[in-house]
Amino acid sequence: MVSAINVAYPERLAARPEAFAEFNRMFKASSAYALRNRDEVFGAMAKQANIDRKFFDWWFDKTTNVPGIFGDAQFKAVSQAWQIGKDMGMIANVPDLRALVWDKTLRA
Repeated sequence: MVSAINVAYPERLAARPEAFAEFNRMFKASSAYALRNRDEVFGAMAKQANIDRKFFDWWFDKTTNVPGIFGDAQFKAVSQAWQIGKDMGMIANVPDLRALVWDKTLRA
């Protein structure tokens, strides 16, 4: 399952490609840092949200993955979701996802 997808209009990407590429790099690095430093990050998040710190271990170990890339697994998940939408009559057709993903998107 894709937990988050960042979306932007093509003209905005074209106007500031370096800024968007840097955001993607920072997002991936931030996610990796949080998972490598669970006590620090999850502890601070738990304190701020006033919830048990173990919730974040459970959440990231059992329910979600934030790789910070849009690789083959993400392509598959989005394609399947769109196919389900088409099968349910929510959308008329499934677009070519590869044509919609920015060429500077982190893939690995």
